[in-house]
Amino acid sequence: MKIAVIDDERPARKELIHQILSFLPESEIMEGDSGNAALELFGHHYFDILFLDISLNDMDGTTLAAAARRMMPHAQIIFATAFSQYAVQAFELGVNNYILKPFDPERLRCILEKCRQDLDHSLKMIYASQHTSFPLMSTEPLYCLISDRSYT
Repeated sequence: MKIAVIDDERPARKELIHQILSFLPESEIMEGDSGNAALELFGHHYFDILFLDISLNDMDGTTLAAAARRMMPHAQIIFATAFSQYAVQAFELGVNNYILKPFDPERLRCILEKCRQDLDHSLKMIYASQHTSFPLMSTEPLYCLISDRSYT
């Protein structure tokens, strides 16, 4: 699983990465310390999960989340922040979850498990293209009937 952690506070970023790796040691995690650094990462890599701080030095986290949703419509976006007052706005933007600093390990485990389930479900869909959220069909058991052209 590819995960991006975007936070301008290095200690918070490192703590979150440490906790994620304790639950998902096979994860590939990249980090950024600003909104611009995040956009650079998003332009070169596709992530399954994005942990975004609301208050970045150079950009509002809600602006970054909106850009991330356009660039990676299937990514799970989680706000990781010390500010609870942005929760309603976050969910209005289509953010998948919200975790407050300091990070509670059990809450983080639950969020990661939900992300994994949601990603497993989205991987079972055939999409029109990599950059669209419009599913064409499910890849759950697909049956094909072939006629022998004998229509009696």
